[in-house]
Amino acid sequence: MNWNKSKSWEIWLVPLNGGKPKRITGGPQSKSAPRFSPDGTKLGFLQDYDGDEKFDLHIYDLKTGQTRNVMPDTEESLNDNFSWSPDGRCVTFVSNRGGRFAAHVLDTETGEQRRISEHPYSDLEAAWSPDGKHIAFSAQTHGQVMNIFVASAVSADKPDPEETRAIADENGPIDAVTPRWSPDGKRLAFVGHPSDNADIGVFDLESGEIDWIGINKWDHDCPAWSPDGKRLAYTVNRDGDVSLVVADLSSGRRRRFAVEPGYHVESKFTPDGRSIVCVFHNACRPADLWRLDLKTGEWKQLTNSLPDDVKPGHFILPSVARWKAPDGLAISGLLFVPKGKTKRLPLLINVHGGPSWQYMNVWSPLVQVWLSEGWAVLCPNYRGSTGYGKKFQEANRYVLGHADIADIVAGAEHLVRKGLADPERFGLTGASYGGYMTMVGLAKYPRKFAVGSAVVPFINWFTEFESEREDLRYWDLQNMGDPKEAPDRFREASPMFFLDRITAPVQMLAGAHDPRCPAAETRQAADELTRMGKVHDTLIFPDEGHGFLKIKNRLTAYQRQLRFLKKYLM
Repeated sequence: MNWNKSKSWEIWLVPLNGGKPKRITGGPQSKSAPRFSPDGTKLGFLQDYDGDEKFDLHIYDLKTGQTRNVMPDTEESLNDNFSWSPDGRCVTFVSNRGGRFAAHVLDTETGEQRRISEHPYSDLEAAWSPDGKHIAFSAQTHGQVMNIFVASAVSADKPDPEETRAIADENGPIDAVTPRWSPDGKRLAFVGHPSDNADIGVFDLESGEIDWIGINKWDHDCPAWSPDGKRLAYTVNRDGDVSLVVADLSSGRRRRFAVEPGYHVESKFTPDGRSIVCVFHNACRPADLWRLDLKTGEWKQLTNSLPDDVKPGHFILPSVARWKAPDGLAISGLLFVPKGKTKRLPLLINVHGGPSWQYMNVWSPLVQVWLSEGWAVLCPNYRGSTGYGKKFQEANRYVLGHADIADIVAGAEHLVRKGLADPERFGLTGASYGGYMTMVGLAKYPRKFAVGSAVVPFINWFTEFESEREDLRYWDLQNMGDPKEAPDRFREASPMFFLDRITAPVQMLAGAHDPRCPAAETRQAADELTRMGKVHDTLIFPDEGHGFLKIKNRLTAYQRQLRFLKKYLM
């Protein structure tokens, strides 16, 4: 597992039966995505360099303790995952080598790379079948629709689109993502949309038939096979509480498990099939590794990220708030209220990124710090968020920067009507798309907010489109359009052209190596705010990217943010 217990993101080995975790990596750079080879003798992981997301692939030998960089000095960006070939010699991954995100294969012995996919779409994730015959890869095809394609894993000089098939039903390719192979390589589990909500499907390669596993209205995710291929584990998302379900594929029996309300993710069956290991966290517990005994239903905590003198009961869990958008669409979010006074509180709105994402019941020490200041905190799941069906997720297409910020403002006004929030003390913050939403809110609703703090934001749709990475530009084309064809839409959604309207003090925090929301976005806004004489505070970290991975930088950023928010929100 990757863990920042040592104050940096390192790879640790954790005994499944309990015992002291062992750190196997070191150094200043962040490590992620640990994957055991099929025979268990090697462990691959990715290493980032100052946030540029041009990961090198390292392989740790569990017998010798030696680490080898098999993809040094990476020139292209990689998606943060990879999959081993059954013989443990090769890996498949997705990178933008050649100018488009596509699935590739790397021979870890020779360093030779070859491309697997050949189509105009933007690939997301690749998975090698256990029998070694196929590689499945997902891609964003149009709008916010994903497809999964299955290609031959046999070496070829050039990929053949004619030999690549999409997961499909009688109506053609289906909306599908997250490919997970059965142990025998004959079936493929995935997340799809037979109806509005996400479900778990099982695709039979020989017959082409699809069986759907889920049975309720909530979104399902993260399928994982048992070693014998007879069961599937997956997650069910109920308003941001994500629990674990185990389904018997022959009997149809399902059992739901949860440590407690919160977020269960990255579930894996143990090799004997008797237990499941997953990461669990919630607003009161930081992320840790837990083991579930499937016979008894008992959970065992394998790591402990919380200091001994700090207890889960010291923190505050959220409730679900619901309101209507100006156009009548139902919106919800997670609401945190400090202990004690519950009337006319300062309200800090914390906007998630994505925008195809969701604020869930997860560990966030920042939120708990804000609560300790006596502020209420609203984390809205505005239109475009995941977790509430595909129609809701796609409801932001071509209205980005308009309808979504209106959803957020309506949530704040709802809390005013309930008597909880003080309308004179609204603060707005968020990271990535949430940082963009912060700048949009300050520019488009200048009378609503007392202060704003935008973390790794973009400000100008035109310059963002030109400078961002290929996969993000593809998403923008599908959901915002082409700036040459719709310049008015891009301008109206860009706070850069409306900075003169901002009346509240604004803060911007960014990373110099950010490949998603380049620091140039923050610099151009800071220069313009300075020219206009607006109150603002800007900090760009020279050794960070999209988000702050180094603990010392996180502390600097969020202490500075807290001082700024307190100065104007109180």
